[in-house]
Amino acid sequence: EWDQSDGGWRPYEYTVTEAKEYAVNKANQTGEDWRLASIKELLAATESGSTDRIKEIIKENPLWQDPKRYISLIDKKGRAPIHLAAIHGHVILTRYLINLLFENVLENDTRKQYINLQDKKGRTPLFHACAHGQSYVVRTLVEKWADLDIPTTKTHAAPGTTAIMVCAENG
Repeated sequence: EWDQSDGGWRPYEYTVTEAKEYAVNKANQTGEDWRLASIKELLAATESGSTDRIKEIIKENPLWQDPKRYISLIDKKGRAPIHLAAIHGHVILTRYLINLLFENVLENDTRKQYINLQDKKGRTPLFHACAHGQSYVVRTLVEKWADLDIPTTKTHAAPGTTAIMVCAENG
């Protein structure tokens, strides 16, 4: 689900309580057995790069059947799964997330906005990949419309820093 209330695209933030309520309501409506996979479990699987575990959670739980719900999760720092995959250098997971995005979101502008999604400090997945020396993730993101010139926000330690600046600084 996509929040466009502020004029730009931003994924909704799901809380564990909202996830549980949705899953219980869905189970009551359909009569299906369900297993609640918490947001923390999905984000932990994302951080560890466990694409197989993520696929299991999505398959097991009606809450996550809509892939847009998973790719739009946000942690307390404003990072989506694509940020976490980029930080930890999980190139296979990054490609999996991009494929989910392209299979489920048809509008190119929305795809670009997701690829360039900024966390609470204005860092994009590309910025994180550059800052952590994840060259394969950098290449994957750049091939899929990642913008090298999006500046960080005032809340970042170095406001106005871009991914290209981080790449140049880190070599």
